[in-house]
Amino acid sequence: METQIKKYQELNDFALKNGVVLFGEGIDTDIPASELAQSFELDYPVYNRSFLGLNLENSIALYDSCIKNLIPDTVLLHIGTSDLDFFNENKVAFEQKYISLIEHIKTMNKKCRIVVVSIDNKTINQELKYIADSTKCEFVDISSIKVWNPQATKNVTTFVQTMGVRKYCNRKPIYDILKILFTY
Repeated sequence: METQIKKYQELNDFALKNGVVLFGEGIDTDIPASELAQSFELDYPVYNRSFLGLNLENSIALYDSCIKNLIPDTVLLHIGTSDLDFFNENKVAFEQKYISLIEHIKTMNKKCRIVVVSIDNKTINQELKYIADSTKCEFVDISSIKVWNPQATKNVTTFVQTMGVRKYCNRKPIYDILKILFTY
């Protein structure tokens, strides 16, 4: 994990601030976020700062090491799969740790939009939705975006940017970003 931390810190020296950051675990590390953002001609940076071995126990330290300095506009939290046993053993402690992570992010960047992204577990997803609601974050269930037409999304994104509609929007289109990242 130390090698990954060092790599992300080096990349952050060149990275633009105020973008969208995917903070996930496991196979999320393989999502080519910046390349997908470039391919879909998004007008804001999208970074993947995911880790193998990310869990609620080490999430705050990893956030501080690899994401905080990016001053993200939006953080996509895709965390929970590595914590299945923890959740089954102590649901209350799981909830407290997740909320602590969200509160920490909000403390570091009061304007940051936090999106809790579902995992492949319906029971935990119910809890994640509750956590998102109770912390005034968004919850997105990505199981509903598996069927997707990437060219149509690309066409809409290009149209919106060409027409100048984005300058009237104060937030990035999270649902489209999630479709791009999790279904490529």
